[in-house]
Amino acid sequence: MVVKSVLYGSGSSKHVDAMNGTQLVDVSRLCGTGVGMPEAFLSMWYPRNAVMSSKCPPVLHLPSVGEQAHRLSVLSQTFIAAFSQQPQFFSRAPGRINKERPSWYNYILCGVRGIKDEGGMQSPFIGLNLAICGNIPPSSGLSSSSALVCASALGMSYAHGLSLALDTLAEICGRYTAKLIEFNPLRATSVALPQGASFVVANSLAPMNKAANSYFNCRVMECRLATQVMAKRAGLPWRTFQKLGDLQQALGKTLPQMISMVEDTFEVRPYSKRQVCELLNTTPEELNQVSLSENTRHIQEFKLHDRALHVFSEAHRVWEFKKVCEEGGPYALLQLGKLMNDSHRSTQLLYECSHPKLDTLVDLSENLALGARLTGAGWGGCMVALVEDSKVEQYKEHLWNNFYSKESAAEGRARESVLFSSHPGPGACVFVK
Repeated sequence: MVVKSVLYGSGSSKHVDAMNGTQLVDVSRLCGTGVGMPEAFLSMWYPRNAVMSSKCPPVLHLPSVGEQAHRLSVLSQTFIAAFSQQPQFFSRAPGRINKERPSWYNYILCGVRGIKDEGGMQSPFIGLNLAICGNIPPSSGLSSSSALVCASALGMSYAHGLSLALDTLAEICGRYTAKLIEFNPLRATSVALPQGASFVVANSLAPMNKAANSYFNCRVMECRLATQVMAKRAGLPWRTFQKLGDLQQALGKTLPQMISMVEDTFEVRPYSKRQVCELLNTTPEELNQVSLSENTRHIQEFKLHDRALHVFSEAHRVWEFKKVCEEGGPYALLQLGKLMNDSHRSTQLLYECSHPKLDTLVDLSENLALGARLTGAGWGGCMVALVEDSKVEQYKEHLWNNFYSKESAAEGRARESVLFSSHPGPGACVFVK
């Protein structure tokens, strides 16, 4: 399992991206994810054979039985109907496909462009026929459209005979989705969860497309401004700092020390744009150019204390989660559950990226789950809970009776489409016949 906030729920390290970049989200697309087994498939035809090295994502024989085999068969028939020929291979990456803004095909183009520009291609560019499918509802927060970028990049590299290791693919994919996901640098740590509990994923049925509004970018800009104000107060050239993690590294401080620095620097209140300019001794015009993105320049108030405190405390919880997993002990699961609960309250109250329906699901989890929190970027999507194995079915029944039975959006939907247990799943691979 990859250590990121997937230890609390897939993708929540997006809330820490102002600190070190979202270093590990795309790695889970390539190396495997701890939250269920949603996936994106690309079936492809190309005009020559390719061989990948053992360091690359594996090349496997097509499964012959099971749900995955059925989905690949359906996708193959779709491909044949569209192109009048058999697909030569299938590229798989855990995740989902967005069908809303921004257009889903841009994620395909990101993978194609990444391999073309950065994959070391020596031969001429090969055209590809593609058919695509995924099995997770859009904007559910269970991973991100980076899965589609990874599937595209993996297919491109295989079709062109490129032997690219997992970390290289992840670097390429991360570079071409830098507006949402950054790798600075790419790091992954494997951690074994204590035995006796499972993750349960619950869809709040409140979709949120973070790429279609400025909420997410606003949080990133608030973290940037907090970084710059703290850098100036520390006597550093504030214009050169973008991320809280870079500031921490420059100061050589621990996460608890950075949390104390946040408390010492900021009052617990919003700061106006004018006040931020005064703290930085700059003008609104320079602030717009140096610190703010185009879609956040209209914002007039920034919660610098709350956003920075969430980032550093969330990062600290990630490492505490890892520590508990490694040390184990009779109370390990209880400790992990508390970290998840603390994480959700931080996203709810400090980062303010939760949703009333997510909060309801977390509240309903209090007596049956060890801990629960939102997953993904927030503002809707899914919640993930850590539940003792013996209570999983009781817990799911509890949520169904007390939440989904009252939601019109759940009417007529299969229970497993909105509420399911998760298990560690395989990462990116290529299937061949």
